[in-house]
Amino acid sequence: MVFRLFQWFQVFSFITAIFCFKGLKHFKLTAYIPLLVCVIGFELVAANYFYFGWKSNYRVYDIYLPVSTPFLLNSIYNMLNYKGIYKKIYITVSVLFTAFLFYNAFFLQGLSVIDTYSYLGAESIIVIASFLAILRLFLDDDTSIMLNQHPYFWLSAVNVLFGIGVIFIMGISGYIKAHKIQIHGRNIYGYVTQVLNYVLYLGYAYAFYLCKKLTTRSS
Repeated sequence: MVFRLFQWFQVFSFITAIFCFKGLKHFKLTAYIPLLVCVIGFELVAANYFYFGWKSNYRVYDIYLPVSTPFLLNSIYNMLNYKGIYKKIYITVSVLFTAFLFYNAFFLQGLSVIDTYSYLGAESIIVIASFLAILRLFLDDDTSIMLNQHPYFWLSAVNVLFGIGVIFIMGISGYIKAHKIQIHGRNIYGYVTQVLNYVLYLGYAYAFYLCKKLTTRSS
């Protein structure tokens, strides 16, 4: 069985989330737990796709995206804490986009290729929503928690960094394939996404720790 290094970072993030569950509940971030379960499960299958006789692991990631994205959108929704018309707009966009992800996976681009429309769309929406969450922290009158100590800031920041990285690398993926840009015989895309995974899940773990720390302090 194949288990890559970046997958240990995902497991570490999940264990941290379980350990800090009370803090995640306080900050309304418990959706990150089922999200990480999806991440670990799908990545395990994707890393060992050849055991199932598949030619690629595209279908794994194509199904993973519509399944996991609602959990992340829910967490960002709680960070934004919108009311009124903005709340309705966010929920409507989230539901419609999730429906599009399923439609694209099973009907439009399908499971035989990497669903670029879904990935570019999902990362774009998550980047925008996460940036809005950071902006809300800047504009928030509540100064009881320093910005660099707020779990919402760290979660949003690593989401933005990861999303921009994925959008960039997918945007030039055609150029990379055409010119066969590799490192040690491996496509550079794989190395970049691994580094992005390290940053993302370490950032998640640190944010979960802050949830626990701040909850313990206030109790």
